[in-house]
Amino acid sequence: MTRKGFKATVLEDGGVWIDFPNEQREAELAAATQCQEELVAAGITPDPRQPPSEELLRLDYERELAIVECLADNGYPVSEPPSWEAYLEMRTAELAEEEEIPHWDPLEEVEKTGSEELLHQAYQACVPTMSDFLEQRSNQP
Repeated sequence: MTRKGFKATVLEDGGVWIDFPNEQREAELAAATQCQEELVAAGITPDPRQPPSEELLRLDYERELAIVECLADNGYPVSEPPSWEAYLEMRTAELAEEEEIPHWDPLEEVEKTGSEELLHQAYQACVPTMSDFLEQRSNQP
């Protein structure tokens, strides 16, 4: 994005913040689309138009289970996670944009408290980036 004239900052969680005035929204969107296409073509990121593999969905599921465990360990309210099979069915339908299927969110019960501060604290304490999760996972015996 910087090569396309936009100020881009890489955040701690690996995300990217693009700073631009509102009147440049269309130009920013076009530049971001072009950058995404370049990253996909280079094999750096998966094609967002293709559904994720079952392996990637399994990693998402394991990460969300780790979030639930952390939330429970820290006294936050949690709901019972779905089975792997139910999660896979839910995500597959969601990605296919089929009928409205309820999406399970590990932070849902914290969200229901209505406290933005509590939700922020839970997120900060228990939601790792995927790269941090994979690193933690690889360091387990």
